[in-house]
Amino acid sequence: MCKLNGKVYRQIIRSARKVKSFFNVKNDC
Repeated sequence: MCKLNGKVYRQIIRSARKVKSFFNVKNDC
């Protein structure tokens, strides 16, 4: 998923509010 960070990054930001935990996992990348 790290490679999709570019396009998924913006989409995740929208869901970041609901998935704040996911953001932390992404940061681990």
